[in-house]
Amino acid sequence: MAVDRPFGDNRCAAACGQDAAPNVYYLRSRRPAPAPVMQLSRHCHACLADGYLVFLDLRHGAYCGLPPHQARAALALIDCDAALQAECLPAGRLEPEVVQELLDNGVVTTDPRRGKQMVTLQTVRATHEAMGSGDLRPPRVSLREAWHFLMALTSSAVLFVLLPLRALAWLERQRPRRRARRADVPAAELNRLADLFFYLAPLFYSQKDRCLFNSLVLKRFLRRHGIEARWVFGVAADPFEAHCWIQAGDTAVGDSLTRIWRLTPIMVL
Repeated sequence: MAVDRPFGDNRCAAACGQDAAPNVYYLRSRRPAPAPVMQLSRHCHACLADGYLVFLDLRHGAYCGLPPHQARAALALIDCDAALQAECLPAGRLEPEVVQELLDNGVVTTDPRRGKQMVTLQTVRATHEAMGSGDLRPPRVSLREAWHFLMALTSSAVLFVLLPLRALAWLERQRPRRRARRADVPAAELNRLADLFFYLAPLFYSQKDRCLFNSLVLKRFLRRHGIEARWVFGVAADPFEAHCWIQAGDTAVGDSLTRIWRLTPIMVL
């Protein structure tokens, strides 16, 4: 409790023949101001990975995050769904400089027009993989298959050079989902296409440490065969790792389960 200004006016006290010093005071409670309700910025995605709160900033194409003891306190200040609210620590204290840094970096905002609710990503986890048939002989490449690959490669290269990640993600979301030729694509078909892709791709570009571009080409290659696959971005926090892969249903195409098993999806296109 703190003493604030005196109640009444000294001139009134003097007119009544009283001492000028008042003896009645306002009492003001110094309660902390309510914390601002923050929202996730529209250009960002977030998830809990290994207890860390990880943000993907599409505007800068970069990741950042908070350690576990700060992540649960931050969730209490961010508008999030019921599943994430169950993980928050309302009694936890997030340092003001941390809050300010999140606001300055633009990953969260107090403006509802520029923000969105942070929600738990609902996606099918991969339980199968399509890494090829395992046949050591080169696959037979028809002119039609070569054309499909060249078209997928060319369109991907143009978009990858001209568009930032934020625009590329927006474009993939706007593309209408076409129904696959079959409800469930057989594993043999996915392995056959993986064989073709792994045979043709190294002839044009290096696949080493290029998961972003490689996934885009593969996604468009599968689309040209009537398979509408998902582009999954995943992260792990301890130690930090970021990777993206292509997934058709519950099958990771072109990636092994041992490569992605510890990654938590943060964005799916």
